[in-house]
Amino acid sequence: MTEEGVETYKLIIEGMDCQDEVTIIEKKLKSLTGIKNFEIYLSTQGVKVVYDPSLISIQQIIKGIAETGMKASVVKEARPKIAWWKEKRIIALSICGLFTLTAFILEKLGWEGIIPLIFHSLAIIIGGYYPAKMAFYALKTITLNIRTLMVTGAIGAVALGLWEEASMLIFIYLLGDVLEIYTVSKSRGAIRMLMELAPKEAQVRRNGKEMILSVEEVEISDSIIIRPGEKIPLDGKVIKGYSNVDQSPISRIIQNILWVKPL
Repeated sequence: MTEEGVETYKLIIEGMDCQDEVTIIEKKLKSLTGIKNFEIYLSTQGVKVVYDPSLISIQQIIKGIAETGMKASVVKEARPKIAWWKEKRIIALSICGLFTLTAFILEKLGWEGIIPLIFHSLAIIIGGYYPAKMAFYALKTITLNIRTLMVTGAIGAVALGLWEEASMLIFIYLLGDVLEIYTVSKSRGAIRMLMELAPKEAQVRRNGKEMILSVEEVEISDSIIIRPGEKIPLDGKVIKGYSNVDQSPISRIIQNILWVKPL
C-alpha cells in the first residue's frame, strides 16, 4: 500500500516466537535507514512496516531481517501448516534427548570413555544448534538473552569436562523452548479463528444510499446498518434502533436492526 511518499507492507517473520526475538527485530528495524514506523505482533508473527521507498526497498528490509537469523516474507496468502513432527526444533529435541538418554544408559551399564562422550557431543551439537544460532544473532545486535546464557553455561560445562551436564542443560532448555513455541502457536491459532469469524463486509449508509463495503473502506462519517442475526463488523456507537447484543468475543449476534456510527 502506498500513501504520500511512503509504502506500507505486512510481513510474516518465521522464527519470531518469543519476546527476545521481538527485541532483536526491533533493534534491526530501527537501524535501517528509511523505516518511518513499524508495529510488531508477536501473537501472529507479523510486522507492519512503513518506509520511504526512495531510501529503502521491501527487499532490503527482508534482507536486513534475514541478518537476525529469522526469515521475513510479504503476507500474500495463508501458508500451509507444517505437521508438528516435521518442525526442525522438535526433531532436534528428539534426537538430542535420544542421544543424551543413550549416553546415560551406557554409563550406567559401565561403559566409559569415548563412546558415551560421542553421544553427549552429538546431543550438544544437534540440540544446541538453534539456541547457539539465535544467541549469535542476538550478540550481533548487542542483545543478551536466555539463549546467550544457555550457550555460555554449556560451553563452561564442556570446558570443565562435564559433558553429561552440558547435554542435559541443552536438552532441558530446548524442551522449554519447544513448549513455549507450542503455547504461542496455540494462541495464534485461536486468534486466527476469531479473525476468520469477523465479518469482512458491512452494509453502510453513505450520502443517503445504502451500499456494501469491505470493513477497510468504512469511514467515520458512515452509518453501519446491522440486521437481525448479523454480526457487528466494527466497533461503534449506536445512533438509532435497539436490540439485544451477545457481547462475547466469538459471536456478537443481534436480534433487531441497529444503526451504528463507527469509532
